[in-house]
Amino acid sequence: MQDPAKDYERTVNSTLRVLEFMRAHAPGTRLILLSSAAVYGAANVEPLHEDLPKRPISPYGAHKAIAEDLAHYWAEQFGFEATALRLFSVYGPGLRKQLLWELSRRAIAGESPLTLFGTGEERRDFIEIEDAVRLIVRAADPMLPPPAVINGGSGAASSVREVAQGLLRALGCEQELAFNSAVKAGDPTTMVADTARARAFGFEPAVSLEQGLARYAVWARD
Repeated sequence: MQDPAKDYERTVNSTLRVLEFMRAHAPGTRLILLSSAAVYGAANVEPLHEDLPKRPISPYGAHKAIAEDLAHYWAEQFGFEATALRLFSVYGPGLRKQLLWELSRRAIAGESPLTLFGTGEERRDFIEIEDAVRLIVRAADPMLPPPAVINGGSGAASSVREVAQGLLRALGCEQELAFNSAVKAGDPTTMVADTARARAFGFEPAVSLEQGLARYAVWARD
């Protein structure tokens, strides 16, 4: 929201440069485009399935939607393959932004009470990084032609409050948790994946949220 032009450059123009390289130098190959559930916008549907219209409500979501359209158009016109993986809330060791990093940093520092944005009832679909990578690798397998669009999620809905409480437990922290009820611009109340298409493609998440939060807590403390 603060610099949409920079986000456009990083998302749309970078994708176009890759597509132009493929057109000129790598025909017959496959692009796995890391897209986002943000393309669905505030659909107020749970779960979100791939055939829903793209109605982004943030610059980030709009730019991902444009990148998807470019990738599929270039693929059709110039003879290569493109699959858009619409990733949901990817997390895991190494993530130094967003909810888990912010909460870990403040909790370990001893801040109390811990006040977060929103109501805590926002529903999200968290997919651990190992599972996300497994889906990317499977989609890239030349022996397994994937669908043009696949949701990359766990298919399980968790409230932000539940995730925050689970992370605090994994960190061994007992601070009071509070929410300020403020609504961030471009932030839908629910984003949960319909994973039927991914499962039909042979993908099953292997890391539970409890396991993933435990791994993240160990990394954050280290």
